Amino acid sequence: MKKIPARSKRLEKKAPAPRIVNDYSVNQIKNNKLIVVLGMHRSGTSVIAAGLQLMGVVFGDRLLPGVKGDNDKGYYEDIDLNALNIECLNVIDSDWNRLSAITAIDIAVLKKQGYFLRAVNLLRQKVRMNAPIFGFKDPRVAKLLPFWKQVFDYCKLEVNYVLAVRHPLSVVNSLIKRGQMFAEQGYFLWLVHVITSMAANSFNNSVIVDYDRMMQSPDNEINRIATAFNLKIDQAALVTYKTEFIDQGLRHTTYELDDLFLDDECPAIVWEIYSSLLQIASDKIKFDDVQYRSDIARWVNEFERLRCPLELADKLLAQKQIVSVSDADPDGKILSLNRMLHDKDVHIFNIEAELHRLAQQLNSQSQEIVDRDTQLASLSGLVDEKDAALHRHEAELEGQKLQLTSQNQVISERDSQIKSLNNTLLERDQRNTDKLATMVCERNQVIAEHEEQLARLKLDIEKKNNFIEDLEKIKQDSDTQLASLSGLVDEKDAALHRYEAELEGQKLQLTSQNQVISERDSQIKSLNNTLLERDQRNTDKLATMVCERNQVIAEHEEQLARLKLDIEKKNNFIEDLEKIKQDSDTQLASLSGLVDEKDVHIHNIEEHLVQLDRQIEFYILEKNMLNEQIYKAITNS
Repeated sequence: MKKIPARSKRLEKKAPAPRIVNDYSVNQIKNNKLIVVLGMHRSGTSVIAAGLQLMGVVFGDRLLPGVKGDNDKGYYEDIDLNALNIECLNVIDSDWNRLSAITAIDIAVLKKQGYFLRAVNLLRQKVRMNAPIFGFKDPRVAKLLPFWKQVFDYCKLEVNYVLAVRHPLSVVNSLIKRGQMFAEQGYFLWLVHVITSMAANSFNNSVIVDYDRMMQSPDNEINRIATAFNLKIDQAALVTYKTEFIDQGLRHTTYELDDLFLDDECPAIVWEIYSSLLQIASDKIKFDDVQYRSDIARWVNEFERLRCPLELADKLLAQKQIVSVSDADPDGKILSLNRMLHDKDVHIFNIEAELHRLAQQLNSQSQEIVDRDTQLASLSGLVDEKDAALHRHEAELEGQKLQLTSQNQVISERDSQIKSLNNTLLERDQRNTDKLATMVCERNQVIAEHEEQLARLKLDIEKKNNFIEDLEKIKQDSDTQLASLSGLVDEKDAALHRYEAELEGQKLQLTSQNQVISERDSQIKSLNNTLLERDQRNTDKLATMVCERNQVIAEHEEQLARLKLDIEKKNNFIEDLEKIKQDSDTQLASLSGLVDEKDVHIHNIEEHLVQLDRQIEFYILEKNMLNEQIYKAITNS
């Protein structure tokens, strides 16, 4: 057994291309019933399926053959549905003996890889072929029931369920005897099959059948099923069923309910669930019992809390099974090899069935070719007959010409003109005959070419229709992506507008600061004049400082001018981006690049805003320094 990969890697797994069968409309099967047999492996699902046949339930004509020593009387499992279930479990890295239940993520993986469509088409085909009541039996359905229930709902079938329940000790011992697992694994496997079946269905349209009660009193259990589903029993077939199919030797062990307490490996929740199911199976309580429904919710929550350890157990058991295969007892290995041989036989049976179908198709095509050859030979004979008739007519015409010539020899001189006219008329008749024959051949050829063109056009139309459907799907996806990207572009535009508003505010603040600086310059000049009168040296010093500050301010003004120019360029660039945005409505591929460019542009504007903030802070600092210097100068003077 290969190592189980992590659940998070399931999405990377590729499924084979789905084999699409004919898609039957829902209206064709809306009145048909479907009966699903649920249950853990080794729980008597085959016995119950055989009993359902007494009531007119059909499980199909492509069933898994029985395996000697494992299930001699047959599995009553459809080969195609069984193969699909195995495929689905493999795709989500699961198997019949894995302890963890499937999740919503697993169902999404199956849908994404086309298995939902395959299940719908295959189920519709099976129900249609086996109307009015089709039986669906495979123990794997219990694990995949959340997936299959969505398929049932989509197909709008009238679905009834039969849950086969057997004493957990009997199931576990049967699995251990076949060398397939440990006791603890068997109990939890019984648990996941039963809880998944209980959680995925309200059981308002269900019957629970206990295997031991079925073996002890088949009449009573068959009548319970027939009454619940309003079915009629074939009494003659029931007698045969009881005498030939029900074999008490199939019950290798019988246990009491409390015997589960004697097995330390058995979880307590197994006893709780099995005891409640026995009460349902014996009609002591109903499905709508309040306490029973409350218990189901509690059991489901308790089992959900075990998900992580069960997934870990799956991985560890898978690794240990690789090592333990070589150390298994001979009987277990023989049973395992028999099971593998059975799977190979099923695979070979499927291949042979496909080869048989291809051979039938080839024979049909060969027969068509023979029919065409026969038709061609018939047409060739008809053409030969036409040619012979034409030769006869020509010979008769020639004889008539000779006879006419001999009869007209006497009057040839007097009737020369008439003879000439007759000869001309004969020539025209010959030409018309040839033209007519040529036109018939040409018309037949044109008709044949038109028929070929019509066939090619029909094929082309079918391909175009398929291509148009694919294009419509692609268009829908593109529209969705376009709407998403358009919304993202709108968000970016809104962000640009906000940044532009902030930039305008920064400009106004810079203008205000420039006015303050201008006022301070006026004050500085006035103070300089006063200081020049009082102290020439202080005036020179202050003049030097003012020149330096003016130079700094001039540099700042140049920087502001450059910033304004940059902002102008950015505005032009934004206008260009808006034009590009208008053009990009029809160019979906370029929208992502445009969004990236706008992000970069916004980032640059943010950097410019940060620089402007720093410059404003610097101006404020300079202003404060000038105020301090003016204050000191006034104080000193």
